[in-house]
Amino acid sequence: MRFFLFSILLVLFSCKDSSVNNRTVARVGGSILLEKNMLEASLENTTTRNEAVGQWITEEILYEHASESGFRGDVLLKELAHQFDRRLVGQKYLKHLAEQKINISNDEMFKYYTNMADGFKRTKNAAKVYHFLLNSKADADVVTHTLGASGKKKEKNELFLEYGIHPITVTSGNLLPELEKTLFTKKSAKKLFGPLKSKYGYHVFFVLEKYSAGSAIPLEEVYDEIYQRIFQQKLALISLHILDSLRSQTPYTIN
Repeated sequence: MRFFLFSILLVLFSCKDSSVNNRTVARVGGSILLEKNMLEASLENTTTRNEAVGQWITEEILYEHASESGFRGDVLLKELAHQFDRRLVGQKYLKHLAEQKINISNDEMFKYYTNMADGFKRTKNAAKVYHFLLNSKADADVVTHTLGASGKKKEKNELFLEYGIHPITVTSGNLLPELEKTLFTKKSAKKLFGPLKSKYGYHVFFVLEKYSAGSAIPLEEVYDEIYQRIFQQKLALISLHILDSLRSQTPYTIN
């Protein structure tokens, strides 16, 4: 998943036009899959981009042909859809009630991180970097010159704001070959690398820190993952309590 996200960043970092969200990713008949749909789905989905697009295309093709064959009017299918709708509404309602009762403190996060410390170690070399992807070498040269100049804190901050740049952590083995060679294969104390040309454009890297395989991953890097683990554990437990409570409040009979 981290490789997938970084690959997307390599392609999209330099795009500053919000209209990219409305870019068409795929089309089947009159149905269109937009970039914003992919971004929304990625929040709760662990499939890769290609898998997600392929799955959407398959579902649309099947639906289109099924509709043309009259399956939408099938009585049994309608009953199954009705049952599914009832089940989905109930599950959504249960999740809504449970989520309102979930509270995760910083102490819980730290305790989980500490207890599971062995599970949060790097398996490969990694680096925390600022990464710029630019369309032209001229722009890349400007970025490289600004980052390499001593002082100029204001100009550098303006550069980060202009391109929407934040520190990211990249892992050896997950980069384009030309970038992998520069960041991890070559032994160098340099902090600034670039412009480096790839099929996506011109890359400029500023290395903030390097990490060796086996080193501990800081809490801030796995914060979201730990939060989701604790959240899902609490969600399952609280959902059971709520369901038991609803059962006790609702009259029902079993014949």
